[in-house]
Amino acid sequence: MKTVGFFRWLFTGKNADVNGIEDPSSACTAEDYEEFINYLRGRDRAFSKPGRSIKEEFKFWLADRNKKQAQTAAYSSARAFAAATQK
Repeated sequence: MKTVGFFRWLFTGKNADVNGIEDPSSACTAEDYEEFINYLRGRDRAFSKPGRSIKEEFKFWLADRNKKQAQTAAYSSARAFAAATQK
């Protein structure tokens, strides 16, 4: 039950972050939440900075994760295209 309270706290409030970017938490999946919890448990918290809230850290983490997933998808598509055209 503590996890539910944590996420309720984490994702309440305004729908924009400090840069005016819309809050991405509304489009997140359960997998995103699980991965973020694992990130918080780890020692290497690359997006943790003094004065930054967990909510802000989540937004930076999620943006980076989405960027990496898009790069992976683009790379996979490019490899599949190259393999198909070489036949």
